[in-house]
Amino acid sequence: MPRDTLTREQIVHAAVELLDAEGLEGLDMRALGKRLGSAATTVYWHVGSKNNLIALAADQAWSEIALPDLTVTGWRTAAAATANGLHAMLTRHHWLVQAFGSFLMFGPSKARYDDHTLAV
Repeated sequence: MPRDTLTREQIVHAAVELLDAEGLEGLDMRALGKRLGSAATTVYWHVGSKNNLIALAADQAWSEIALPDLTVTGWRTAAAATANGLHAMLTRHHWLVQAFGSFLMFGPSKARYDDHTLAV
């Protein structure tokens, strides 16, 4: 894939796939670059650092959680749905549990989830 067509979204998507398959220990920028048909330096150019890439991948995972509409759902039902969504996401992305202890979890999708949980 030529450098000018490689996007941050493609890199994050490929990183999530690699993390799902290999875990945190398996995330290697060279392997990710090879998966994308690009050099590791190109990946760094788009995401800055491995830690930043993990934060972006984690935020992508957080975006997968469907959050119930609190105007039409009772709090108990909303809490159960939110917890079930979190469990399903963590089951798909097992590496994220390990990342909690080593990496700062931040981003718009994580903030969306946190705000919703507080609202419930």
